[in-house]
Order: sequence, then C-alpha cells, then structure tokens
Amino acid sequence: QLLGDREGLKTTVIKLFKSVSGGKQTLNLQGLVRFRAVLLQSLGLPSQVFREDVKTDYVRFDFDGNGSLEVGEVYKFVKFNLWAYMKSLGNTALHATVDVPYRSLAEAGYTTLRELGEGTQGVVKLCVDGNGTERCIKCYQKAKMSVGGIAELREEFEAMKLLGCKSIAQTFEVFQDQQFYYMVNEPYHGG
Repeated sequence: QLLGDREGLKTTVIKLFKSVSGGKQTLNLQGLVRFRAVLLQSLGLPSQVFREDVKTDYVRFDFDGNGSLEVGEVYKFVKFNLWAYMKSLGNTALHATVDVPYRSLAEAGYTTLRELGEGTQGVVKLCVDGNGTERCIKCYQKAKMSVGGIAELREEFEAMKLLGCKSIAQTFEVFQDQQFYYMVNEPYHGG
C-alpha cells in the first residue's frame, strides 16, 4: 500500500528526513541509521524492511557520489527497500503492476541502428524512437527464458523504474512480440 501511494510516501520521507537531518540538506551514515529507525517507528514497519548492512546501502544510494544522501536519494532507498521486502514476502501484487503489452519493435515506433552485444538470453540493440531519441533495447528471446526468467524480467523492470536517476540509465517500458520480450532503456555511452 505504501508503494501504491508514492506521493504520500514521498511526503512522509521528506518530513522525516527534515526532522532527522536537523534542517541540513543531506544525511551522513549515522543520519541514515537514525532515519531508518524513525521511519520504521513512524510507519509501524518491521525492521526486516531494511537490510542489516546499512553501509552498503548508504554507498549504493549515494548516486551522485558526494559522500552523503540527499532527500531524493533517501526516497529511492526507501522505495527500493519496501519493494524488496514485499518481494521477499512473495507479494504477487508486485508482479501485477508490470503490464507487458504485445507489439513488435516497429509497432512500438523503434528503428534499429545497430546491435550492441549478444548474450545467452538475447541481444542488445541501439535503436531510435519516433522522435529520433536513442534507446538501448534489451531483446530477450522467449525460447531461452524459463518461467522464473520471465518473473525476473518483470522484477528487473520494476526495480529499474524505482531506481531511475541521473547515475543509472533510466528504464522506460517493457513489451513483447511472438519471439522476444523487449526492455527499453536510456543508452549509457562511455562505460
């Protein structure tokens, strides 16, 4: 329910961030530890929502690499951990949020420029959309995917939608045709 009301969750995160940070624009590691405790108490959530390794999470969500977490980074930290916790409980509502429409690359408005790489499950293509904007499209071969692989694709899509920021290539959509599942991402040039 918290993930369903993202505006309400964001408002709560901002309010608690301000109270924990003492008016500062960022949280250090100890601040994130305090924030987690305050959030859990405020929302009545179990401690299992957050991993025990707060230091790894602190580094992982410091998207701009400045050594501290801004409110937007903390909000993404909260969303991702709530999503992961719900997933660990086997919450099938997570999978219902990802609709996989049926259409080909051409029907979706994409033109392939070139193939960027190939792996065991499919290929990655550099394409352009109808506006001429480059997109990196992962093409997963259905014949090489298990039922678990399809669930993993949906989970990857939902996780990438939650984590979108300037340091992580944004994921835009997922769709399918008879042979492939397609995941449309922002291209990331340079490493």
